[in-house]
Amino acid sequence: GDVGKKMTEARDKGTVSILVDQVAAYAQYKNLYATRFQETLLNKLRSDFIRNQFVNFFSVSEIKQRKMNPDWTLSIAFIDIDMEKARAADNSSFTYVNGVAEVKIVSNRDNRLILNTRVPGQYIWKSYQASGDSGLQTLFDAFSLSMTEPVAGKLSEFLEKTTY
Repeated sequence: GDVGKKMTEARDKGTVSILVDQVAAYAQYKNLYATRFQETLLNKLRSDFIRNQFVNFFSVSEIKQRKMNPDWTLSIAFIDIDMEKARAADNSSFTYVNGVAEVKIVSNRDNRLILNTRVPGQYIWKSYQASGDSGLQTLFDAFSLSMTEPVAGKLSEFLEKTTY
């Protein structure tokens, strides 16, 4: 009851709440949906930091629901996305998807940029159909999901070095 509540309050005071903002993605003059990446990253960060009592990750809807003011905002934008097609001798086709995840954290207390880094990545999509032309969104989903680990890794590195 009361003791539990006090402990929760004390922990919350020492905890940095991080809003994982809507992920932006733009390629070939089109806005892409990064929903799958966003959900996967949020789940990964939560499980990676489950033992860390000092960091809590929230989605945009959770922040709104709880009427919270997060300490930090994590924003990720996929930029410089570029796709190149190639055909192999066996008539299978490859699409090389290259891109960069721009990862930023702003401290909302003083509006200070505390992390600003870029994580480059490449994904190779292989298709065996002669008509193997996958949609832009499908290719982007595959590429962005492959970026979950490296982006989470960068964030872990940063958070482990940071004093709260």
